[in-house]
Amino acid sequence: MHLERGAHDGHLYRSWSERTSVVLPFVREGLENGEHAMVVTNVSSYDQWRHELQAFGVDVAGGESRGALQFVSGDEWREPAAVNSILMTRLALGKVNGVLGEFKGVRMIGDVEWDLEPSVPADKLCHWEATANLVFEESDVRVICQYDVNHYDASYLHAAMRTHRSIIWDGKRYRNPHYEASRILEYEPALNESTADREMVEDLLRSLGGRDQDSLLAATDRNGR
Repeated sequence: MHLERGAHDGHLYRSWSERTSVVLPFVREGLENGEHAMVVTNVSSYDQWRHELQAFGVDVAGGESRGALQFVSGDEWREPAAVNSILMTRLALGKVNGVLGEFKGVRMIGDVEWDLEPSVPADKLCHWEATANLVFEESDVRVICQYDVNHYDASYLHAAMRTHRSIIWDGKRYRNPHYEASRILEYEPALNESTADREMVEDLLRSLGGRDQDSLLAATDRNGR
């Protein structure tokens, strides 16, 4: 799955296998291209990701030792005090600029776990994700933000659908017809909040690929088993 320079995609997934199907080739390709790969995830899953990447043909130990592969927790990424877009932008730019000088580019992928304590409200997440497009565009950075549809409330999923130009869903990448980040920023904070429910999110996802299942967001075992 090729992502263009400056891409900022949203990946909505239902299982661990759906998540890894995007992460593993994305990270391996970046490392093979001389880029830096940053995986944002829960600390408790670091070793599981190392195992998955190693089995997929990635030299995990070598990548980490030379600074090309990095695991970052959600707490490290957003920090407790960073609950507004200005602070989040500073943090993001700091992490990106810190490695851009050493590598051809940066690939970031992961779930920052926005709803964990201290939680980032959905309206603030919506504004940050809209702002992130301006942060990453025209840079040597490719970003995939991941959202577990069985974990997040509909308001968070709706924010993801509204603020990413492309959505990865069910193994495919779609140009997102529901993208409205520029309007969100232009009329802030009037458009930041969401009254979406699960049915509305399902309708948005269904419109991406003409899917016709009874329930696209049906609960799935997170380990894909």
